[in-house]
Amino acid sequence: MKCSWLGLTVLLTSLMGRGEAQTTPAPSYAEIEASIVSLEKQWQGLDPATNPELARATDFVKGLRTDLQAYSGTTDADARVAALNRLHQSVATLDQTTSPAEAQVRDDLRYWLRPRIALAWAEYQTLAQTTKGSPERERWADFIEKTLRPAVGALEGAKTPADRTRAAESIDNAISTLQTRTDLPANAHSDTLVAALASLYLQPNVEVTIDHSALTSFIMPKGIVEPGPIFFKGQWSYVTPGPVQGIGFQPTADGVQIVVQQAFTSMTSIQGFEQQMEANDPRAKQATSMYRFSATTRDDAVVTMVALFQIGTGLQLAQGYQHAVNAAVNTTPVAGAGFKRMFASLLGQNQKAITDKVQQGVMAKLPGEVVSNARELSGIKSSQGAARANALFRPYVLDGQTVGANGVGITNLRLTTGSNYATAHGNLYSFDSPKPRRATFPQPRKLLSFQPGITADLHVPSVLANFTDGAFKNPEIQGITSLQIEAPAGTAAPGTAPKISRNVEFPAYLEAVQQGQQAGNASQLVRILKPSRAPDYSVASNGDLLVSIPDFQLDVPAPSQLKGGAVGGPAASVYRIAAPSVQLGLSVFLDRSNPAVPPALKAKVTSFNLDPKFSVKAIDKDEASAQPLNPIVSRVVSAGLSSKIVGQTFDLPVAALNRPDVALVDVSPLDPSGWLRLILAPRPQG
Repeated sequence: MKCSWLGLTVLLTSLMGRGEAQTTPAPSYAEIEASIVSLEKQWQGLDPATNPELARATDFVKGLRTDLQAYSGTTDADARVAALNRLHQSVATLDQTTSPAEAQVRDDLRYWLRPRIALAWAEYQTLAQTTKGSPERERWADFIEKTLRPAVGALEGAKTPADRTRAAESIDNAISTLQTRTDLPANAHSDTLVAALASLYLQPNVEVTIDHSALTSFIMPKGIVEPGPIFFKGQWSYVTPGPVQGIGFQPTADGVQIVVQQAFTSMTSIQGFEQQMEANDPRAKQATSMYRFSATTRDDAVVTMVALFQIGTGLQLAQGYQHAVNAAVNTTPVAGAGFKRMFASLLGQNQKAITDKVQQGVMAKLPGEVVSNARELSGIKSSQGAARANALFRPYVLDGQTVGANGVGITNLRLTTGSNYATAHGNLYSFDSPKPRRATFPQPRKLLSFQPGITADLHVPSVLANFTDGAFKNPEIQGITSLQIEAPAGTAAPGTAPKISRNVEFPAYLEAVQQGQQAGNASQLVRILKPSRAPDYSVASNGDLLVSIPDFQLDVPAPSQLKGGAVGGPAASVYRIAAPSVQLGLSVFLDRSNPAVPPALKAKVTSFNLDPKFSVKAIDKDEASAQPLNPIVSRVVSAGLSSKIVGQTFDLPVAALNRPDVALVDVSPLDPSGWLRLILAPRPQG
């Protein structure tokens, strides 16, 4: 059936009209804008008659938006500073508010302003350190005006993920110039300028926090005391763990330090007790000739273990003890020594008296020996335990601040411990990544608060960039020029994976398509070329992850309803869709639909946008015969492609987070700043 122009227009409209996708990276002030929107919702239904201040408040909010846009919408440094000054005055105005919603706007605005004012002040101090008219002043002014400020303005006002990536690289290069000082005169405030830039645009991209409740869940079931027999210095002791009496963190700025206190009981039946009696007192032979002696010690103790873990030195353990030692001495008569026992009894040395005397001697000496042996044994056990742990961990330590394995690492790693939590933050990257990227924006204010359990905060754009940059440098990936993907036909079993072939040349692909069309094969066979470089990532204001793929080229079978004819264009077996770039929008969510399996982190394609300069060519026999389609049919083809892609859902590679001891239980919405919080919990231990 031929397609009329009206029908074609309706088709195009229905395919393209899928709602407004947000395709621009969110501004740095997105958190403030969200608070403003919440405030405006509270004003709905109000009018000047019931709220005389509504008009003033509306104008105030309008001014806030104007100043925020002015800061991010210009590369003129003076205009940005002027906007910062006005916004600072707005904070002062809101300091008098009693409205929680207005206070939220104020606090978000203050959090956003603080590092940007610090950067502006650092720039001013750096220039003020030099003499007007001097070569040093001219060189610093040239660097700040032509290198630093344009990079900051480009990042704040980025309109595409690629713009934001290139701007972040420019800021990184500017910081390198400041740190090396090979091209700039000495300046007392250059370090301040570096710190101000880094605190805004080059932050760690991962932060993991464990709180007291999670630590307790890991330690409480088993504690730190192992039950069972221990052999030391010729004696067997049986240890029975008691209750864990305390678990906590000890604050330190360098490492993770915890303290655990647990009670236990140690029972020791002393081997060779009679020989020890005789060795210590020759008169004891008289007693041992009449009675057989045995002794058992009981140590009701409390051990306090302090564990300090640092990247450079590994695990260090120190233990202290509180002891309560008792001993029980038992005697049994020796056969044939009745006359001796009778004579001793006449002298007042009956069995009880002798036993009590030996007991007193034991208690005068044995507790000290028990404490001394316990101290010596704990030192040995602590050293052995730390050595075993460090032997397991040492292969993953690449240097004093970097750990990693299997091509993945965290560098610039820093461990700190507070009174109720421990934190690790650093830069997650791929070993193959040429220069690991850091977070372009600090964590949003709402993620600064701690949540119970274990949290992992990720700056998704920089983490993804590090892994895809690394993948593109991997020799195996470098050898790939194209991928042919054959999606299962509709009759295939559910869950059937697509068939992927590498480096399929176009003639072979074209032949496979034509054979499939002749055989009526319902499978979808596409061929995509590898881009010249890795994608760029950012986040839209609605929380969608934006993925910009350069040099897009996709070959797809030509739909039968568009092949040939006045409207469909030239005859074709394959359509080649090419564009300078394509941008995908992805919604990240936690799928709980299957209660039989752990929740899975997934992404759903919400938008697919080709660069306006895209083209669609019809290929029938070979690439040399490719002919461009007219603009309308090209739009229909691109819209059809979008309709197949939008709505697709796939798993994100975080299955490693679901471990026997830890489970992924929740995830925060992806923040426009790029940050995402994964919430984990210890699994119950059997």
